[in-house]
Amino acid sequence: ALLAALPEGRFLQLRYPPYLMAWAPQAPRWQDGSKAARIGVHNDCFLASSTDVGTYSEDAPTRRRERDYVAALAAVAPFGGETCNPADAVDPTPRGNCEDILREGRQFGLTYLNDTYYRKLFHARWEAQGCMAQVRRSMGYRFELAALRHSATVAAGRSGELALTVSNRGWARAFNPRAVHVLLSHRPTGALVRIPLASIDPRDWLPGTTSKVNARLAVPAGTPAGAYDVLLALPDGAAALASDVRYSVRPANAADGARSQGWDEALGAFRVGTTLRVQ
Repeated sequence: ALLAALPEGRFLQLRYPPYLMAWAPQAPRWQDGSKAARIGVHNDCFLASSTDVGTYSEDAPTRRRERDYVAALAAVAPFGGETCNPADAVDPTPRGNCEDILREGRQFGLTYLNDTYYRKLFHARWEAQGCMAQVRRSMGYRFELAALRHSATVAAGRSGELALTVSNRGWARAFNPRAVHVLLSHRPTGALVRIPLASIDPRDWLPGTTSKVNARLAVPAGTPAGAYDVLLALPDGAAALASDVRYSVRPANAADGARSQGWDEALGAFRVGTTLRVQ
């Protein structure tokens, strides 16, 4: 009933892995059409004890199976949560060091973590040990534009070639739909031409990998001739938010004035430093 109340493709999260394993004994696959593929885990006591204060079984073999299941599920549905007081556990053995969060954040594809609850043995320790900045950078997806190559000249109403290379430096994939657009900014006038790249799905850019994709760059008929600066935009996939640049993903690339690369806040797009000439 909860899934039915959500738009298709949106996710739920539940606390207890045994419930998910009872409904789907084998971890689902990405977008396999099952209901199980839309339900992830919210771990209310991440890293807090051997059982994460009741998230996992007290029985060690069962607990290993549950943890393996959750790790596999994290490639399919979001995993997140918060830390909690280990004193609530039967065996209070918190895993609060940098090596713990960096290892398990990657293992479970951590997408978010409550930043305001029970920081004492976790967040504060990561800050003291010097890894908090890395944790913040790694949660969820972190797209870094490695290369964007395209035809130098394309006639209006025709298509050119485009090759995009993106690295995902984060711990997780993007789970919600997101578009990929090329923006052409006319150098003399600043007029914009927006070209959707419908064949590219950022949800396929998996954590810890570099993805190379090719697409056709279809310049609309009637586009004025001239030189255009090229930008890459990743607007929100929801129609109500697609035009709100605050929801556009900013690639994890530093600005490079020498190469005319950098984030355009007004457009919600990254200037890639190349030029396309429209004939």
